[in-house]
Amino acid sequence: GEICTPISLATVVPPIPCNIAPVTQHALDHRVKRALFVTDGWVGEVPDEHAHELAHRGARFAAVVTHKGKTEFAAALGAKARRLPNLEKFK
Repeated sequence: GEICTPISLATVVPPIPCNIAPVTQHALDHRVKRALFVTDGWVGEVPDEHAHELAHRGARFAAVVTHKGKTEFAAALGAKARRLPNLEKFK
């Protein structure tokens, strides 16, 4: 399937089916120390070897997911995950 492209601050990427593995590989390749994931959470599983190496390096992550989004990927990275409110309620 399609993959997500790691983005820079203030870059907006339209929603596409994602695979978190290329994003975590990017974090490894570029020695990312901190990052925020903003997603619907439908990103698949973090490869174990990525999770272990990122933890070993002391990388810190946080995640913000849509109100019905999946947060399991964040736990694999030792990240705190927060849900956005249901924006449909505000229409």
